[in-house]
Parts: sequence; structure tokens; C-alpha cells
Amino acid sequence: MVIIGGARSVSSSSMSFASGLVAVSAFRGGGGYSSKPRVDQTITSATIYWAIFLNESSVVSAKSDKRVWIARPDAPIAVKDDLIYFWDPKYFPNLQEKCTHFVTSNSKQDINICDMKGMNRCSRRIDGARELRHHMFITPESDLLTTFGWLCPNQTVCCEWECCDPHKDYSDAIFMVMLLAFVLLGICIVICLAIPEKKHHYSPAERQGRTIYTSQM
Repeated sequence: MVIIGGARSVSSSSMSFASGLVAVSAFRGGGGYSSKPRVDQTITSATIYWAIFLNESSVVSAKSDKRVWIARPDAPIAVKDDLIYFWDPKYFPNLQEKCTHFVTSNSKQDINICDMKGMNRCSRRIDGARELRHHMFITPESDLLTTFGWLCPNQTVCCEWECCDPHKDYSDAIFMVMLLAFVLLGICIVICLAIPEKKHHYSPAERQGRTIYTSQM
């Protein structure tokens, strides 16, 4: 279990590398600003399964055994918590466009996505979801769909099946502050030791004048 403010290593879903772990502090679903960070994973394979098959007639055009034909693979599906999945990264919106409008196939939800250049592009193989690994998703043109894609705001990272708050490591900053404090302390000590020596240091002429003045008294 994750503790908010702590760190947990989970599977990264970033397109920048094929596999690996990423340190996160909280799960965010779709990463929306209004979403509250959660200690436990928000999106599971069961969540994705029901997003597809709960309103099956709106998403699926035909089924045969484990083969599932998707009616409109270019239309994303709404999963949960402002998170939408594209049926393949090739259906991602054009990053050059300022805003893109979609209607999700399963919930008929209007989605506007803007400022996509700053978003992280995430992807994960469909068969990585336990409830979906025995299904074959196929386009009307008989192309196999193997990968889900989704977008995360730039202040979040791709993780598992959703977006997460990255764990912030402050160790380097703490080290630099401590180092600076030690340097300043050292400078203060040197200055404090140098002041008494300077007060009692006289040149030969000053020492002679001080001796004459003292003897006249």
C-alpha cells in the first residue's frame, strides 16, 4: 500500500521506454486537476473490461468466440476518472492541433483535449489486463488491436493503467542546503577567530610609541 508523501515503485506505461519502474506517490486516474490523489490503484483490468463490455452494443460490432470486432476503433472509450483510452497509439490526437474533440463510444461523452504538446503519451499492451488477455480485438478491416494508449498531464507520469503523481526526491536539495550551511558556519568561525588577533597586532613603530607613552606616565 502506498502512503501519500511516500514512494512506491510501479510499472511504467510511458512510450519513451518499453518497460521499467517509476517511483510514484499517489494514483490519479486520468490525472485531472480535480481528481484527489489515491493511495490505491484506481484503474484495474476489471475496470477496463467493464468499460468495454458494460455498453457492449455501443462499442462492439460483432463477437465470435474470443474475437471481438470494434465498431469504431478511432473513437476512444471512457474508462474512469476523466481517463479515456485510445484503441491504439496511432489514434492519438494530432499534437499540432490546439484542441481536439472526441465522443467516447461507450458513454457518448463529449471530450475536449487541449494543449497536447505538454502531455505524456502512455501505452500498454491490452493482453496485460488479466480480464482481456484471452480476447482478440479486431478492427472492421480485420487489423488486430494490441495496445491501449492514453494521455497524462505533464505534471503526472504514466503508470500501470493510469496517471500518477511522481515521487519527488528532495535528498539532493537537502544535501546542498546542509553543505551551504557548513560553508557559512566555517566562514563565521574564521572571521570570529581573526578579529581578536587583529586587535592585538601592532607594527614595530606602534609598539615603540606605545612603550614611550607608557613610560612617560
